Amino acid sequence: MKNSEMVPNSRNGIGTRLTALVAKAGGITEVTDKTGWAVSSLRRWMNGETAIKLEDAQELCGMTDSSLEWLASGSGAVTAAGSDESGLSVVPGDDGGAALAVPAGLLNGGRAGCKAYQVHGDAMLPSLPPGSTVVVDSKQAQLLDGQVYMLTLGGAATYRRAQAAPGGFRLVADNQKYESYTLDALGSGSIVGRVVLVLAAV
Repeated sequence: MKNSEMVPNSRNGIGTRLTALVAKAGGITEVTDKTGWAVSSLRRWMNGETAIKLEDAQELCGMTDSSLEWLASGSGAVTAAGSDESGLSVVPGDDGGAALAVPAGLLNGGRAGCKAYQVHGDAMLPSLPPGSTVVVDSKQAQLLDGQVYMLTLGGAATYRRAQAAPGGFRLVADNQKYESYTLDALGSGSIVGRVVLVLAAV
């Protein structure tokens, strides 16, 4: 670690892990009240815009009984040595990407079948901003009205909201400049699963 700084989110996903630890600690206000950090600084760390200093990372890990090694690299145990329970569920990243840890209570269906993905494109603005991280549960692929799903179309991933319609469902983009689909129009595409958690820039 150079100049007492951690590697920023754009390179190793530390922002998503910071976001998980901040949530575990009680949220942005709780953390900044306890540490004296500026809200703007904490948000920049979480968004991967600036690097967090080593001493600040150590303080956050101490508040949440979490491993500094895991925060810095995504490897190793989430829970610090000697800690009984992390309170976090570790969700694997897509295609070998960095794992994401989230407070266990946020995954009501459990972590089995869940993967973390980064959103590309603006088809689901404002619900899913580009660059946000989502957790998709492949066990929940059955469509429910109003819920957001990850789809594959032509080998590429995209997201649409299920909308009940006569005879079935339509898959609708929140951003109205993008196309909506019927289930029949998916062709060789498929529904990967339901988006159960969104970690977006704040």
